[in-house]
Amino acid sequence: MNTLKHSIKQVGQRCLPPSVHHQFGDYLGYIRQAPRRHSSRFQFYRDFLSYRHQRRFSLPAEDPAQPQVAAAEQFARLLHWFKPSPLETEYFYPLDDHLIFIQPPHCTSIASLSPDYTEVFHLNLEDLRPRDPQTPFARSMDITIRSVLHLIEKVAAHLERQGTARSRQVADYLRRLPSSPPASFDEALQKILFYNGLLWQNRYLHNGLGRLDLVLAPYYDADIRANRITHAEAKEMLKAFIRQLGAHTRFKSIKLIGDTGQVIMLGGRTPESDSFEHDLTFLFLEVFQELNIPDPKCILRVGAHTSDNLWLAAASCMATGCGSPLLVNEDLVIPLMQEHGYSPEDSLQAAIGACWEPYVIGKSFDQTNISPALFPLLVFTDLLRQLPNEPIPDFPSFLRRYEEQLKKSLPPSRQTVDFTPAPLLSLLFPDCHTRQKDISEEGTRYNFHGRQVVGLPNTINALLNIKQLVYDTPRFTLPELADILETNFEGREDVRQLAQRSPLQFGSTHPDVLMLTQQIMQMLTRVTEHHTINGHKARMGFASSRYVDSAESIPASLDGRKASAPVAAHIIPLSPDIDIAEALDFGGSLTYNTTWLNGNVVDFIIPPSFLADLPALAKILKHGIHRGAYEVQLNVLSHEQLLDARAHPEKYPNLIIRVWGFSAYFCDLPVAYQDEFIRRTAPSCLCP
Repeated sequence: MNTLKHSIKQVGQRCLPPSVHHQFGDYLGYIRQAPRRHSSRFQFYRDFLSYRHQRRFSLPAEDPAQPQVAAAEQFARLLHWFKPSPLETEYFYPLDDHLIFIQPPHCTSIASLSPDYTEVFHLNLEDLRPRDPQTPFARSMDITIRSVLHLIEKVAAHLERQGTARSRQVADYLRRLPSSPPASFDEALQKILFYNGLLWQNRYLHNGLGRLDLVLAPYYDADIRANRITHAEAKEMLKAFIRQLGAHTRFKSIKLIGDTGQVIMLGGRTPESDSFEHDLTFLFLEVFQELNIPDPKCILRVGAHTSDNLWLAAASCMATGCGSPLLVNEDLVIPLMQEHGYSPEDSLQAAIGACWEPYVIGKSFDQTNISPALFPLLVFTDLLRQLPNEPIPDFPSFLRRYEEQLKKSLPPSRQTVDFTPAPLLSLLFPDCHTRQKDISEEGTRYNFHGRQVVGLPNTINALLNIKQLVYDTPRFTLPELADILETNFEGREDVRQLAQRSPLQFGSTHPDVLMLTQQIMQMLTRVTEHHTINGHKARMGFASSRYVDSAESIPASLDGRKASAPVAAHIIPLSPDIDIAEALDFGGSLTYNTTWLNGNVVDFIIPPSFLADLPALAKILKHGIHRGAYEVQLNVLSHEQLLDARAHPEKYPNLIIRVWGFSAYFCDLPVAYQDEFIRRTAPSCLCP
């Protein structure tokens, strides 16, 4: 532990109760990681203590006999402290970042879920309130509902006293909220924001919003038909709604500023339609395009039935550089979900949790990145360090040795995770009421958890280099390469350049590259096929959020990467000579079985020159999805622009980067991430 981290821990232990200080880094993550602000350690501690002094912490009960009831009482205590402020925006949002809900230290936090707001609109809290709450679940529901009703009355009375026409209207919306579905598009937006704000106040992370074009369409259509609103007025309402969701980005973020998991899903099949494309689908994309903000984020379900108009609207939104929308190939994802165990009807309600991971809105408790990540590149390095005494005669034999080493490195095949009780989430998921079980106790229909695979592109390139340099056209022995890696390429820059500039690169559609990538994916499937998390089969994803921080402990590798340098994220070509069309063809040529359900995103940076012909970009994206790409996300960046932004951040306050499954302002990113994007955008002649 470095000196600064050690000092932070000491100060945290002195200033915070034991149940608080272990989570405190989450709340101060942006202070620790942002590449600016604190010129001295004194200034850091001053801000640290100021943060602590200005906030009120709702602590969990110590060793509660009934954890669900304790969690509900903790939530009720938090809402009791809540003090409504004057309505300064169009909507009331019940989130006060001075009130901090602390999760029990022995439990794993819940994240990356979305209630079905169509169901939430029709919740009647009085009907759900137990008449004779004897069981822990019933008692937790009774406490939670009473506290929500009390908050609504307190806020509504406060807004009425404010005395403006809008505050009185919102107060009326809130008083109707517990027992009546929305009567208008405006009221529907307020109801979503109310429950969403409460979820964030209760520190449930990565809250998704679901299929909002589908959810809101009946209210929009009714208002348009009745001439209560115009298209332009609905657009302004959506802008206010999006701004409200993005107003607390720092508080909502986990690792980096912007990592909130606030996902709005658009488009996609329904039981009635092969492609749901509504006025609101296009209106949301227009709003994201015009606001050009990183949070929340938008995801679009696309497939064979997606219209050319929607493809063009998606390309136009991506062209702003806001990082939205991420494209999801529902023609591929939905059948894989059904094979994995989701019903055909439920799989039509597929959304994305946090970054790229499919799940079912309102019916899934899928904690998709809860298990320890797999590091195949680290396994490759370990194999070279532990070479057997006898030579490995050929490349197939080397791969067999690699698979053996991979098996030894895996976590236990049966993993059990205890989750934090979540009465508020359970209130919003109908299956929990049917089963009378908290969502943390598998009250929902689906409970498929998963893990990430970190650095797989680097592993493929390293293996390709072994095949070429040791076996196909021998230039080195395995021990010689092991020694070169052990010294971090010291004095052997020639070997590093040779490895880095090999003609066979991950992301290329060359048959040898595709075949080896498929072999390693099948290998990972074999060695993990019997792995379970809480008794359910585990999912894996060809995508990772840990391509910078986790790489700090990975030694030099035979793809030409030096020790501690970032690894590749997602399906990213490591060569600047591979263009977007080939990268999409590569991603579409891979076979994704049901193990590889946890997100497989082609991540590409296009230069601004692509924006001169948006219809052509739309056709490239459409072709890639039709070829079988699982998911696609784009950055629109230039190398010169990023270099200038690093040197003159004041000139680029609104420059947005798609970091992994989220977007952030470039100037908010830690230096290591800035460096990585500068490296990725460099022309081939400048690549290190």
